[in-house]
Amino acid sequence: MAIFQREQKKPQDHARKMKFIPDPGGPMLLRETSLEAGYLKGLVMDILICSEPDCPCRDVYLTVAEVDERRPPFPQVQNRRSLSTEMIEKLLKDKSAVQITYNLDTEAISARKGQTVGPAEADLILRLNAQIQQKGLSEVIRNRWNITKNFDPEAYKQKDWSWWEPGILVGYAEVFPNELNLLFSDAGRTILIDDQYCVTPGCHCQAAAVTFVEILEKEPAKLGTLFIELPQWRIESAEPGPLSKDELAGLLKVFQNQYIDAKRLLAERRQKTRKAMAEVLKPKTTAPPSRPSGKISRNDPCPCDSGRKYKKCCLGK
Repeated sequence: MAIFQREQKKPQDHARKMKFIPDPGGPMLLRETSLEAGYLKGLVMDILICSEPDCPCRDVYLTVAEVDERRPPFPQVQNRRSLSTEMIEKLLKDKSAVQITYNLDTEAISARKGQTVGPAEADLILRLNAQIQQKGLSEVIRNRWNITKNFDPEAYKQKDWSWWEPGILVGYAEVFPNELNLLFSDAGRTILIDDQYCVTPGCHCQAAAVTFVEILEKEPAKLGTLFIELPQWRIESAEPGPLSKDELAGLLKVFQNQYIDAKRLLAERRQKTRKAMAEVLKPKTTAPPSRPSGKISRNDPCPCDSGRKYKKCCLGK
């Protein structure tokens, strides 16, 4: 099966050109007490997002401060429902505010480099993590990140797909570069899933090419590829790299353990990729591929140009 795979680019230093702007939605008040509690307790959070559209960074920078009306600098006001802009700005600029890095892919939060972390700071980080998990803030943060980056969910329609030919697989991340990456951990390593799919018009195969890439500090390292028949979740073939087929199959099991709905997830990503590519490839396609005259052997290349054998593609469909 032919696989189109772009060369992995080495990380670049974007520090000089990165421009950070406040989140356009403004600071968020994350309540930890009910309106009937008689006092306001919780967190106030502001967001800084890199505004460079071409910057590959996936981190969002949060400033978090505690809100507790039982303590200074708050005046004792009962049943407060919100905070003034002046009070919010004062809290976020206070030396007790914590600077936090939030990764969009892993949803991991950590103290920003250079931030002193004592018991009070660690408590704020734990409370923020709880708020993110309980209130679904990850989706809010991601939406705001997309707004700041000016990402268009249909940007693939404007991309140059002239390089594509029948039989070449297309990666989900290439069609939807601003979507979440599939990451999982294994024995201290961070592994990225590069999932690619057949988008050849008229082809009925339901396979996914799953390439495992280890995320390293200098540059990513490709570990190998498995070709999976999605409906049966069966490994059809492999292209080993540093890891053997059995080792890659072991990584696939780890991925399934960390993504309980892995089968459904890849099936949905395949469908979404094929649907998007059907739109951009439509002008190039006048009719479904025609089968050649005469009998086609089971082991012949499939006439739909998927690059797979006829018996493993369109036979019986």
